[in-house]
Amino acid sequence: MRIGVNHAPRYASLEGERVFVVEGARSPAAEASKAIQRLDAGARHDYDEFIVLTFQATNSAPFPFDWVDFTSTEKLYSAALIRTHRLYETRFQ
Repeated sequence: MRIGVNHAPRYASLEGERVFVVEGARSPAAEASKAIQRLDAGARHDYDEFIVLTFQATNSAPFPFDWVDFTSTEKLYSAALIRTHRLYETRFQ
């Protein structure tokens, strides 16, 4: 399972024609660590692989996107792919 958690300090939520901007205490950055803790406690044990991909995205033009730590994310995802492949090989020989 791959889960993305946004760490942006400001985010625009689009609901139809309405736009809600959140920042400060309600921003994704403020909620990110709590969201990761809830995911770890409530979902991680249900999956063979469970990785949290941390990123920053505002959902506002020009729609910037960036990984919180690209090198760490790349290593984490690469290792998960290798482990998944090995697990697949043992289950479906």
